[in-house]
Amino acid sequence: MPHKGCYRKDRREGVATGPAVMEYALAVRSRYRAGGREEKKRILDEFCETTGMHRKAVIRC
Repeated sequence: MPHKGCYRKDRREGVATGPAVMEYALAVRSRYRAGGREEKKRILDEFCETTGMHRKAVIRC
């Protein structure tokens, strides 16, 4: 069965690469740790939208 790219929502041009995602994660990490529940939700939504990754993968990152 062919792999459908389940870890990225969109494989087209413009989706963030691995090193770029890690750099972005490092930039957002302190804001995420300091934020409350609602702020964390917004940060995760923003990260998913920006990188094209699934929410669970973003949480692990």
